[in-house]
Amino acid sequence: IGFYSARDVSPAGSPVEQARFVGRLPALLAGLPIEGLCWVSLADMKDQPSLAELRRAAPQLFSLALLDERLRPKEAWSAWLALRGGP
Repeated sequence: IGFYSARDVSPAGSPVEQARFVGRLPALLAGLPIEGLCWVSLADMKDQPSLAELRRAAPQLFSLALLDERLRPKEAWSAWLALRGGP
């Protein structure tokens, strides 16, 4: 599962939209036989020269995580923890 939070991509995302998506997961997945759920990445990728081509091709990949590149929680982190009942 994943949802990007970058505003500078098309279509634009945001940290608020990412958190809303996490909050909607129970409704989106209701009725499915799910035994576990994994988020695509814990921390955003740091922008590095070696990743420039990837950045141009798929900039959304740099903002898919629940923590930013400095490991600070994004708004979606709290929503993710709430899915399992807290920290």
